[in-house]
Amino acid sequence: MGLVSSQTSSSNSVLAKLREKRKILDIGGTSKTPKNERLRDVSTYAQLQQRIYDFLSKEEHKEGVSTEIILKEFSNSVSDQDAAIFKRLLNNAAQKFCGKWRLRRS
Repeated sequence: MGLVSSQTSSSNSVLAKLREKRKILDIGGTSKTPKNERLRDVSTYAQLQQRIYDFLSKEEHKEGVSTEIILKEFSNSVSDQDAAIFKRLLNNAAQKFCGKWRLRRS
């Protein structure tokens, strides 16, 4: 029971961070970031999107991937500031079925 409680606690923590990021984004309005920094961010996010896709395609044969495994895989490379963007990229690449993430089919 401790493992389930730990996973729920971890998931709740991640969700709370994502909600906070959403509030910040909603309040923030327009970006004051210089154009060259935004282009660098776009490149970084494109690379992250590809990493998400590659990871899910490697792991998908196992009937999908749990949110916990995805978070462990990307926890060191995705900052708290990028949590909302990561969630959007994950949702663009995959869908959640029965608690497991699977790549979207084109």
